[in-house]
Amino acid sequence: YEKDVGYNDEFSKALIFDAVGEYKVVYAFSMADGNRKYCSLNGSKPFDLADAGTVKVVDPATIVPKVDWCRIVSDVPASMATGSEHKIYAQVHVDEDCTKAEGACEGLMGYVGYGKATDDPKDFKFTSATYYKDDWNNDEFVGTLIPEAEGEYQVIFAFSMDGGKTKTYCTREDSSTFDQSKSPVVTVTNPPEPVINWCRVQYPKEIAAKQGETSDTVYGQVYVAGC
Repeated sequence: YEKDVGYNDEFSKALIFDAVGEYKVVYAFSMADGNRKYCSLNGSKPFDLADAGTVKVVDPATIVPKVDWCRIVSDVPASMATGSEHKIYAQVHVDEDCTKAEGACEGLMGYVGYGKATDDPKDFKFTSATYYKDDWNNDEFVGTLIPEAEGEYQVIFAFSMDGGKTKTYCTREDSSTFDQSKSPVVTVTNPPEPVINWCRVQYPKEIAAKQGETSDTVYGQVYVAGC
């Protein structure tokens, strides 16, 4: 007995299954005479086993926790130079209390990727991300974005619990409603060629040198913007 619900009594029971398989679940009630009244999800008038609840019992060792939520939590730059780097952070929640536990969720892999808007996310160029910290019930990962060629690219994060065979993709939106068109966009350009802006002989102003012999050291300085 659990509680009264209007004119009814409510009962409850947690079940323990000894073997893997699929089972029907019904309730049965009896009074002092011991005669049982069986009931399914549609009640007891008339009782139909086809309407019974179903329980699928699996081996706990075969359960692989699933990524059920992730999103990018840091800024993505609007522009970058080819070969430059920018760290991208994302948070993820995995069921079975995997990310709720302290430290990295075992088996969880993260990736930061970029690609054209016309590309399927599975064809994006991904690099591995690493566990960064716990944040409430989530794990936070950090990856380094390193664009290699000029162009306009979408930036996404991905997580996997099966070694990368399947990935859950995410942008700044909740991954349960992943929309590639809402991915942050970065414009990548080649850096300008270096230009010498200034130079001069630093020291000494005058030196005495002998023919065929090494002179005193002469020092010079140079400035190249951005280099």
